[in-house]
Amino acid sequence: MKSLKHYFLLLMVLPFALSAQNTSLSNQDWPIKLSILDESISYPTLGLFQWSYNPAFTIGTEYLWKEKEKSSWYFGTDLGFYHHEDWKSAVFVLGSLGYRRHFGRLNLALSLGTGYAHTFTTKPVYRNENGEWQRVSEKGNPALMLQFKSELSYALKDKSLSPELFISFAMAADVPFSIFSGLHQLTGIGFKFYPNF
Repeated sequence: MKSLKHYFLLLMVLPFALSAQNTSLSNQDWPIKLSILDESISYPTLGLFQWSYNPAFTIGTEYLWKEKEKSSWYFGTDLGFYHHEDWKSAVFVLGSLGYRRHFGRLNLALSLGTGYAHTFTTKPVYRNENGEWQRVSEKGNPALMLQFKSELSYALKDKSLSPELFISFAMAADVPFSIFSGLHQLTGIGFKFYPNF
């Protein structure tokens, strides 16, 4: 399992290393993105918040790869957590490639991501030993996490590096552990800002 974790770490760091060949990372403005989300499991549907609230949170940043007047390409990375009371909890790290289209202060972004998730059951786990059921400690399961995300954001000021409010909707899968139970839907709101380091 350690080699799987190292592979995903390399996969996430590689885009930043490759982009550093063209632009110094110290000259890059690194935004911080904070999101509060609702996680649910189903097949794709437009019925949002249809069950009890399952909290999810992410913190992330982006590296601006290519920029034009009306659009931009970026690499992103997110560290996140979700808790689904009747299913699982997970801690995950995702790397993504995204495209953002600018409409004045309004921005529409689409991204594809992959990364590592470590999932934990939210119910007790038992094992049968010599005809008796024994509760066992649960160390979790590693998984490949795939994600498709759309995001609609609004810049609060009419200038570059403006703080932004956004809403996002993502479909994600923990492979192989959730592929037969549906997909994760992560819907929420967030705030993006550029700290002055």
